Amino acid sequence: MTEKDALRFVLRAAVEYPLGLFQVLWSLRSSFPEASDYERDLVGRAAVRDLLDRGWIALYLEPWQPGSGVPDVQTAIPSADWSDVVSVPENWDAPRFNSYVTIAATGEGKAAYHDGDLDD
Repeated sequence: MTEKDALRFVLRAAVEYPLGLFQVLWSLRSSFPEASDYERDLVGRAAVRDLLDRGWIALYLEPWQPGSGVPDVQTAIPSADWSDVVSVPENWDAPRFNSYVTIAATGEGKAAYHDGDLDD
């Protein structure tokens, strides 16, 4: 798994639907089983940071209410806080409390994905 593989994977996933930071790492584990957990986590976290820096994804806080029947409402996390948010190890863990951090593609990220900006 290369850094570019991870960038493409994370951007595609973020274009398709919002997903939690923990889901990014879980998805990389199932999609790149040949890579070690350490490598997938390191490259996956770097891919998220890179895509945030490019402005192709954004961070949101989403309530964790499994089975409640209450629709999820995402709250945008200010871009000034993104670096701090992705630096907290617990934000990459499966939710245990009231909310979790998700990523979603921005308009620029969707355009970059559809234009193939990460293709060789």
